[in-house]
Amino acid sequence: MPGRQGGFTLLELMVVLLIVGLLTTVGVARLGGGSPAGQWRLESLAGDFQLARDTARHSGRILGWQADASGFRYLQLVADAQGPRWQPLASADLPDGRWPSGLQLAEPVSAQPRLVWWPNGDTQGQRLAFAEEERQWLLVVDARGRAAVERP
Repeated sequence: MPGRQGGFTLLELMVVLLIVGLLTTVGVARLGGGSPAGQWRLESLAGDFQLARDTARHSGRILGWQADASGFRYLQLVADAQGPRWQPLASADLPDGRWPSGLQLAEPVSAQPRLVWWPNGDTQGQRLAFAEEERQWLLVVDARGRAAVERP
């Protein structure tokens, strides 16, 4: 056709820019901006800690959380003829768990609970360090029992 000039339309240019933007977003997410399994598990654990706080408050019990190299478990403080002692908590709401492959507690393991929730829902507060390959996270629990995942 005579009189028609070569080139791209504005619509074609916008479609190409949209595709490039989407590919860039996906690439950045895959290179470290995404949510790896370790971070996802710690965010889930922070939610479980909120539930532990509420469970201690509503049940009037003292609850604890203990972790080792392979995973964690929830405990309750009981008193019997031998005195006070920690025993595993049998609760479907607060399940014991294993760390995802590669995630580990980056602190010394203790025989005593790392966190304790009192019957009013308060705790002593804690900063728990975790590592997964080159990534590191802190699971911060304040004195009111609220928990959040942070990058150091």
